[in-house]
Amino acid sequence: MNAWTYGVDTISNLPCNVLDGILGWSPWKDAVKTSILSKDWRYKWVTRQQLDFNDEFFESFKQDEEAKRIITQVLLLHKVSILKFRLQGRSFTSCPDIDHWIHFLTKKNVQEFTLHVNFENKYHLPHHLLHSSNYSIWNFNIACSTLHKVSKGLRSLLISV
Repeated sequence: MNAWTYGVDTISNLPCNVLDGILGWSPWKDAVKTSILSKDWRYKWVTRQQLDFNDEFFESFKQDEEAKRIITQVLLLHKVSILKFRLQGRSFTSCPDIDHWIHFLTKKNVQEFTLHVNFENKYHLPHHLLHSSNYSIWNFNIACSTLHKVSKGLRSLLISV
């Protein structure tokens, strides 16, 4: 007899850190699809503590606007602290959404933030970013960016050009 004969859901009974690991390593669309498994799984995907939006993520959408909308929704629905956030591999003409995401991440006290993107126009890092001291590692590799006056609260800053 197997577990399904008795209606036992062995995956849901795994420890939270194991479930987080499974969902964290799953591609975004697969992680979101788990919400149809049961009522208990409906919002498990919003507990991922590592949010990685890379080329693979963007390539799964026909338009970047749709992908940016999804990133915004993920951040708004997110229920737990974010350990790592990575946005990598895209070229933007401009992206006010990134300013909103950065603001949200400073409020969520993200520990590690990586932003590796290119802008066709000059991009100004938001003022509030440089005045925050609530983060550990923020890694920026942004083409066409400019910095405002740096706060004393910023312990270190590495800029790669």
